Amino acid sequence: MRRKPIIGVTSSENTLFETDNFAGVPASYTLSTITNAIIQAGGIPMIIPIHESDMTDDYVHAIDGLVLSGGVDVNPEFYGEQPAENLAATDPARDAREFKLIKAATQQHKPILGICRGMQIMNVYMGGTLIQDINSHQEQTLAHELLDDMEKQVHGVAVEKHSRFYHLLANIHDVNSVHHQAIKKLGKHLKVAATAYDGVIEAIESVDENIDFFGVQFHPESLVNEFPEYLTIFEDIVERATHSTNIRFVANKTLKHVHE
Repeated sequence: MRRKPIIGVTSSENTLFETDNFAGVPASYTLSTITNAIIQAGGIPMIIPIHESDMTDDYVHAIDGLVLSGGVDVNPEFYGEQPAENLAATDPARDAREFKLIKAATQQHKPILGICRGMQIMNVYMGGTLIQDINSHQEQTLAHELLDDMEKQVHGVAVEKHSRFYHLLANIHDVNSVHHQAIKKLGKHLKVAATAYDGVIEAIESVDENIDFFGVQFHPESLVNEFPEYLTIFEDIVERATHSTNIRFVANKTLKHVHE
């Protein structure tokens, strides 16, 4: 029996502890809603911690698929812009780490799912740019930065019929929304899969057969309990990772046979 696929999840860093023994000690963390959704979908989540040493290749070799999780704003220096007035906190070191993870994952043909910031960092990696603050960028817009209840569907989306989004969530017309940045210029080899009714891009996917990527601007992991159909996004990354694992398993077995 083959093992369940291991899905790596990028992490954020913060000093979460307040007790005397651990005050100020940095911690790598990922929302448990993401890891729980991966487990529900049949995968094994592995949080990729913050580490001073460059262990990118080691981590990507160890996983079968990669989830780029949400978090702070992407630093605009990576897409050639100066910080705007309403840019929130950034973490350039995290941006650089995730660029390396994306590069290694694509080189090793591992599937990638991007969530919120994860979709944005992938777009920047592919040469795209971001709207640094939606409300400053356009006068009339839907409310996208709704932090009070991530388990609510708060605005509609228009879905491209010939897209992975439509294949996975054809009956979904509303999503939650917890972001103040969005894609401005789409990166190379990417296409739009869904948009909000004000034009904000809500999902993208790769059109390059060498890059297995799907990204969403909303947070499906926070919706799966109330709306189980969102679990298909995580079942999809697990299935793609399983397929990737099987191909490598057969290839390695064949290679071993050739050298025997």
